[in-house]
Amino acid sequence: MSFIATILAAAIFLQEPKLEIINTQTLWSGKYDEVVFRDLNGKELKFKEIKNKIIFINYWATWCPYCVKEMPHIEKLWKKFEKENDIIFLCVSSEELKVIKSFAKNRKINMPVYQITENSLPLNVDALPTTYIIPPNSDTAYYSVGYADWDNKNVVAKLNSLIDQLKKLKTPP
Repeated sequence: MSFIATILAAAIFLQEPKLEIINTQTLWSGKYDEVVFRDLNGKELKFKEIKNKIIFINYWATWCPYCVKEMPHIEKLWKKFEKENDIIFLCVSSEELKVIKSFAKNRKINMPVYQITENSLPLNVDALPTTYIIPPNSDTAYYSVGYADWDNKNVVAKLNSLIDQLKKLKTPP
């Protein structure tokens, strides 16, 4: 098999996300407490209201083929944790709300999808898709750039571990 054919074949298969660790002090590009997300109905969600949860935030766009390809895997992962109060999933696009709505409807996306409000991109995003997993009150977070199979067992185990750690911190001695 030629080198190019090997690369193309590898791109077709699901890829486990490579979760890199980043220091949260270098993570933010602005005043994240002021960041506002807007759901498909226009309801606002303020970052400061969710910062005590584990945040799974995926930056994507409707025109990005790898974003579109990984969306079903994020939705499967979200479905596994949908009833868990200590984690929130944010799939965020900076496109117009009507574009995001149309995409979600046509693709039958059931998980919450958000628009980031103007001039309030809180995280450093250089490429799409980019995903962050941010534990509350932590010096480190996890991130991955590019297409990934988000509903794989290792990601589920990582999120369950973070949830367990958070529950222990919440439980009085």
